[in-house]
Amino acid sequence: MGPSRRIRFAALALPLLALGCSVNAIAPISTSSGPVTVALESRGTPIAEAPAAREVGLVDLSLGRVTRVDYVVRTRMTPTGQPPTEWVESRFARVLTIVGEDTPLPGGETYRVEESVDPLDPENTLLRDLWRQDKAGLFNFQEDLAPTAMRLAAARLALDDPAHASQVARALTVIEAKRAAIRGRALARRGPQTAEITFLRYPLHPNASWDGRPGFNVWYFEGWEDLVTPAGTFHAARVRIDVPGLLGPRDVVQSWWAAPGETQRHYHIFADLTDETGQVTGTFEADETFVVTSYQP
Repeated sequence: MGPSRRIRFAALALPLLALGCSVNAIAPISTSSGPVTVALESRGTPIAEAPAAREVGLVDLSLGRVTRVDYVVRTRMTPTGQPPTEWVESRFARVLTIVGEDTPLPGGETYRVEESVDPLDPENTLLRDLWRQDKAGLFNFQEDLAPTAMRLAAARLALDDPAHASQVARALTVIEAKRAAIRGRALARRGPQTAEITFLRYPLHPNASWDGRPGFNVWYFEGWEDLVTPAGTFHAARVRIDVPGLLGPRDVVQSWWAAPGETQRHYHIFADLTDETGQVTGTFEADETFVVTSYQP
């Protein structure tokens, strides 16, 4: 790699990796395979066949519950008038364990604490989520959504085509804003928030919808599916998430929920590539999926 190429990549790598790199790379695998969601064999089941409720709600928040999910994150770009580039792909996993309880606000609600670790570095806690669930729904107090894996994938894409490095960086900023908004967080707001995010609103029924964060994003219940995963078959609630005024008609945001928590995810999000003058020069897209690969109640 020549000096100019190193400089161009370094210019992108600094803003891309500014949020910190907590993802350990997993051995490269074929990039010809489709997203996890394509590989899964899911069949729809009628709403009437929804499973009986657990002790409280759909999701298992019992102490000691362990769930592993495996991610696939891919990015590519399509310059105007040219075919799309090859997908640049990263794969990694997370192990999520309910480890205890916490009451973050004096006199407030008590939450179950879910810790997330990289199975390659289990002593290092990457994320600490606070969840509670009652007959009204599933609620989250704190969530960190820094998309470090997506930034790594975008940096690798820029390395392959350094001429587009600055355009990828600008497009990725749009992708990150969309992704954060999907989950009810703005990039500028870090740390614990007093408002809760509503992930599920019970009872789930046809045409149900609710605000994740009021006035910010909207969740839509689309139905139940028997979802076949490496961890077993789960009768899962499929939801679609929209951020009015931000997500476009091509953006796809779906999430499946069952006893292990979020059991499958598929985000496919688009942004324009632009030059320094704001002229659109193509399209940048990011595809993120995961699926549960093990579950210990």
